[in-house]
Amino acid sequence: MTKKLSLKANLLAMLVLSTGLSGLAHAGEPPLPTDPAVTRSLEAQDALPRTAFYSTPADIAASAPGALLRQEKAPEYSLPKGFTATRILYRSTDSHGNPVATSGVVVVPPGKAPEGGWPVIVWAHGTSGTAQSCAPSLMKDVYYGGLRVFDLAAAGFVLVMTDYHGLGTDSPHQYMNKFAQVADIRNAVPAAHALLPDLSQKWFVVGHSQGAYAALATAEAEAKANDPGYLGAISIAPAARVGMINANISAVKKAGGPYMSWLAYAIHAQYPEFKPEDLLSKTGLSQYPEATGKACWLTGNALYYPYSAKELVRPDWDKNKYVKKFFAEQTVGYEKAKGPILLIAGGGDTTIPIHTLESYAKDACHAGSDVKYMVVPNAEHGAAMVESMDTQIAWLKSVLAGNAPSNTCQRH
Repeated sequence: MTKKLSLKANLLAMLVLSTGLSGLAHAGEPPLPTDPAVTRSLEAQDALPRTAFYSTPADIAASAPGALLRQEKAPEYSLPKGFTATRILYRSTDSHGNPVATSGVVVVPPGKAPEGGWPVIVWAHGTSGTAQSCAPSLMKDVYYGGLRVFDLAAAGFVLVMTDYHGLGTDSPHQYMNKFAQVADIRNAVPAAHALLPDLSQKWFVVGHSQGAYAALATAEAEAKANDPGYLGAISIAPAARVGMINANISAVKKAGGPYMSWLAYAIHAQYPEFKPEDLLSKTGLSQYPEATGKACWLTGNALYYPYSAKELVRPDWDKNKYVKKFFAEQTVGYEKAKGPILLIAGGGDTTIPIHTLESYAKDACHAGSDVKYMVVPNAEHGAAMVESMDTQIAWLKSVLAGNAPSNTCQRH
């Protein structure tokens, strides 16, 4: 189990991630702060300083994707007893194929590695923001410490926790961009092996929310790459239908949160011709500089809390050609994935509508993927991660042992 965090750190690390737009995952917890002054202070308390370690090497183009560029011991993280962490910088590519530097953290559990070396889990985190400061490696709890992420390492795996490029590093974060996140996930594997040469070749990808979407996309990419060490994916509450989810967010009457601003940022990062004002209203644009350039999730939520989602977007936002193109490109489920997939939904998730996961599961099964779909009853977005952890670990160990997991696909 992870260390017990302070109330303020717990608010930041656990409650924030465990919320949808309108409620907490766990009954009895204090409500989310909505005063930006308070949230800025909370985020600052969990923050680590960004140093020259994160700067992009001038000769990055000369290195191959997956090359380990830098490493440093990182004793400042709040880890379970006996765990060790090393911060890494490695070479990856953006969605256009350009070389970029990506940061992350490699977490090793205590004890002797099993015969053949520690198997690897590449951990793909959920939405933290789009600013450099929103890198999990720049947070004392690596962002998910309160959501049992270190239980995965305690089960006998080395965790390779990618930040995604642009979080921590210099280039813009290509938010919700499967091409960019898949590259960061897959390139993290050889980087980890360069750091720890005795690691097992066997690896999984496990992700939540934004990272869960990236995990599904990685499984499809592996069908083409066919890395023999890749064994499967766990996807918890994925944003598997990006267009459907953002349409849902923009239609709700309650606080819309920062997602539409981050969507505008993401589309601009993919298509420079697109401008945020093509999607956002004047109200949405009013908080855009801080929400995308300085704030992380908690402050982004507070900045937009006074406004309904409909106030944040132009009436015709979804008719824009770049918006439509982005949604058309950012899809998963229509190509056969390699390896088994454990797909986990929260039955009470107000951030990722459950019908979007049902849509993905149906399409992925039709494409020939092996999907086991399960619902955690009444669980909110973050609680789906916490309450399914024992199931995740059992599934990982079974697949690692060579067993073929059952799936819920109904094929005729």
